[in-house]
Amino acid sequence: MDSKRLHEAAGKRYSCRSYQREEPEELQRLHSFLMEGITDYQPGIVRYDLIVGVDAVSPILKAPFGPVPALLVISADMNEPYAMESTGFGGQQAVLEAAALGLATCWVSGMFSRSRAEGALDALAPGWQAVAVVAVGRAAPAARTTIKQKLFKFLSAQRGRRRPVGELLHPVDFCSLPRAAVEALTAATRAPSALNRQPWAFALNGSRLAISSTRPKPHRSDATRLDCGIAMLEFQAAARAGSMAGSWHPEAADDNPIASFPLSYPSSGDDLDEA
Repeated sequence: MDSKRLHEAAGKRYSCRSYQREEPEELQRLHSFLMEGITDYQPGIVRYDLIVGVDAVSPILKAPFGPVPALLVISADMNEPYAMESTGFGGQQAVLEAAALGLATCWVSGMFSRSRAEGALDALAPGWQAVAVVAVGRAAPAARTTIKQKLFKFLSAQRGRRRPVGELLHPVDFCSLPRAAVEALTAATRAPSALNRQPWAFALNGSRLAISSTRPKPHRSDATRLDCGIAMLEFQAAARAGSMAGSWHPEAADDNPIASFPLSYPSSGDDLDEA
C-alpha cells in the first residue's frame, strides 16, 4: 500500500453524485489496482468487481444519480467476523486510488439493489454477499448537476456535523499522543461515513490506540463496522505517510473495541503535541 499516495489523495477526494457518461480510460488502471494493489485488513474475505457501462450500472443503483459509467461492487464473506471492517478498509483504498487517478467516487452502502449487483457478478460462494458499491467516473460539470442531486447532497450533509478530533478522543488521551498520531486522527475525522455520522470513537490503552463503534455491541454485520474500517484506513495511511509504523489488529469479534493500533512514541517529550 502506497500510504503517502493514498493520504495525499484523501485531501482532495469528495463524494460526487453527478458524472460524465463516458467511460474514463483510467478505469483500466483502477482495475489493475483492485487486482494487485489493495492491502487486505484480513486476507481472503473481500472481493472487488468493477462493472463498466451506464446500461449495466443503472439497474443496480437506487440513489439519485444521473448516468454512472462504472460501479465498484465490494463483496465479503459474511461468515467471517471481520467482514464489514475489511470491506471499509479495502474499499477506501480503492476510493483513494481512484481519486489519485483523477476519478470521482461515491460510497453507496444502502441505496442499491443487492440482488442485481450480485447478479452482475460471477457466482459468489455461499455466505458471500455484495456489501457496498462505489460509483466511479469523471465528475460532471456543476451546471449538469440536477436539483434532485443537489438536494440529496445538501440533506446528507446536514444530517451529521463532522466532529473534530478533540470530540473523538478524551482530552487527557489527546494530549499524551505523538504528533504523528494526532495528525493521523485528524485525517480519520475526514473519512466518509453514512450521513457523516462518524460512528466511531478512539481511546488510548497503554501504548495502543483503540477504535470502537458507537454501538455498544456491534454485531459482525453492523454497518458501523464498515464505517470504522474506512476510518481505520485513513488513520493508517496518514500515520505511515508521517513515518509512524504500525497496522490495525482486530479485537474480539462482535464486541468493542473493534481494533487497536500500536503507537510508536518519540524519544523526547519535545516531540509530543501540546494542547
